[in-house]
Amino acid sequence: AGSRNFRLGLALGRGERLADVLRAQDAVVEGLATAPALLARASLLGVSLPICAAVARLVTGEATLAEEIDGLLARPLRQE
Repeated sequence: AGSRNFRLGLALGRGERLADVLRAQDAVVEGLATAPALLARASLLGVSLPICAAVARLVTGEATLAEEIDGLLARPLRQE
């Protein structure tokens, strides 16, 4: 079964709509608030978190899964 955060991530990865997933879970998913908050903190510290940024855009509805996958895969290769 996994945690609520795991189930949310799995459902989003399958392309399910956030609203539908939340309705089905009927529970608080801490990661929904954590991703944007972590991204804001990283920005203040000058730290780049591309995967976290993608998750934040997904959970806020600013982007689709396909857009985020394309964006992450288009990043230039470098050692991180």
